[in-house]
Amino acid sequence: NYVCVFARVIRNEIDEEFVSVQKQVKETVIELLRVYLRGKHPMISEEQLKRMVNQRTGARGEIREREWSDIVGYMYGSDSIELVKHIKEASKKYRKEQKEMEEAARIATGVRKREKMKKIPKGRVPFCVFMEILLNYQLRGHETFLKRFVSIFRSFDTDGDGILNEKEAKGLILSVNPSRTKSKVLGLIEKMDPFGHGVVTFSQCVGVLGGDIGKLIVREEELDKVE
Repeated sequence: NYVCVFARVIRNEIDEEFVSVQKQVKETVIELLRVYLRGKHPMISEEQLKRMVNQRTGARGEIREREWSDIVGYMYGSDSIELVKHIKEASKKYRKEQKEMEEAARIATGVRKREKMKKIPKGRVPFCVFMEILLNYQLRGHETFLKRFVSIFRSFDTDGDGILNEKEAKGLILSVNPSRTKSKVLGLIEKMDPFGHGVVTFSQCVGVLGGDIGKLIVREEELDKVE
């Protein structure tokens, strides 16, 4: 996911600040897991709780269904249906792979088939896979949010370097929100370019025009309904 995000930042398809957003998502997930485990194990010490969290979130850690479903439900509410579907699919795939590995190990070591194999709990998924699903979901949502803006930005960024001069930036602002007055446009330019370099980047534009981008999406959706 990090590689995908970095590539899109380089191509000016998403803003640089989104890297921090993804980092915050992971930190939030770990904190919610900690809160969940504390609620389930109120008598354990902080050190024991820390070890439990690390076991879940480590390189080979697994997160249980009741844990990930609580986290996803809290973070995404009614939007969690799609995520739950993807996580359950990942869990089934993981369980199948684990069974196949157990069987391969049994054959390789000559263990008799009638001997009971290790039971693999349902609903568990590797923490790294769980995080990948959440981060990819965030990325797709952000790409969708910026899709129209990216198209408008590129119409002004004719050389494709991700940088606009002041004249181009003014045109961009008015294309996103035609109701902006001259003084408002100049104020936004100053926010994008606080040190007066005379140029602004894609990420600076997204950072300042986030509210207008949201309104642009709403306006275009309303026009689509009318048509």
